[in-house]
Amino acid sequence: MRNFVVLVGVIGLTTSARAQSPQLVGQLQSIAQSAAPGQVPASPVFAGFGQQNQEVPFLVPLELGRCYTFVGTVGPGVQQLSIYLFDPTGKTVAKDTSDKSIAPRVTWCTRWPGSYKILGKIKRGQGELAIQAFTAPTGAPPPPAYQPPPQAYAPPPPAYQPPPQAYAPPPQPPFAGQLHQLAGSFAPGQVPASPVFCGPGMEQQEVPFTVSLDAGRCYTVIGTVGPGVQQLSIYLFDPTGRTVSKDTSDKSISPHITYCAKFPGPYKLVGKIKRGQGQLAMQAFTPGVAAPPPGGQPIDQE
Repeated sequence: MRNFVVLVGVIGLTTSARAQSPQLVGQLQSIAQSAAPGQVPASPVFAGFGQQNQEVPFLVPLELGRCYTFVGTVGPGVQQLSIYLFDPTGKTVAKDTSDKSIAPRVTWCTRWPGSYKILGKIKRGQGELAIQAFTAPTGAPPPPAYQPPPQAYAPPPPAYQPPPQAYAPPPQPPFAGQLHQLAGSFAPGQVPASPVFCGPGMEQQEVPFTVSLDAGRCYTVIGTVGPGVQQLSIYLFDPTGRTVSKDTSDKSISPHITYCAKFPGPYKLVGKIKRGQGQLAMQAFTPGVAAPPPGGQPIDQE
């Protein structure tokens, strides 16, 4: 049986959490009693202030196989609140835009884990809002900062270390040689900042990947193709789902973009075959960082 989680939203969000209003915290607890009876908090209270038609986003890690309910309520001065949920690919998976609603709610059962965007939008008025997650007590609530257990990062005991000769050099991922040659022209002196992302695609099909970028660092993303593809375009979306860079040059089979990240987080990288069908690959490069391990598979588009 799946665990059900409830996220309760209250008007007043900003992109950074404000001091929590006792009134709004009380409203969240009251709403949770009817919207999520018997459940307990699974996140901190996110609180802030919003103007009319202002979108106030938050990134919240969600676990695979859990069901979440997002519930909204409002402070004085707000007559309508809508809430939206976006998955890690930037796709809207649930929303409640009911007219004159001051307690919107949506439910979503996750199909993959990762950073989801919760967006509150004040349709009428202005004032405070807050959002909180609740979960059934049968599932352990996540820690306030969503940190994995420390033991998950502990090195294995020495007894489990295989002898050095057991480690053979990992095989080069597909297209690594092509991307390395292209980087000599488009990103000279830079080193890999992501795995090699590769996968098959049909004509006009979008193939998305998720890549983590650091704030204040500039990246060059390079694409390449296999036999059968005559044109490839690439697009980069920031964690809020906004397109920040793209290369849709006509008949290009080696598109490339450069972007300097303004804030950290999971960005979505999309390859789209405009002509033909076959394999495509992309990789990010940046000055002065260590190369990541090989890998990179398309994210589930279901």
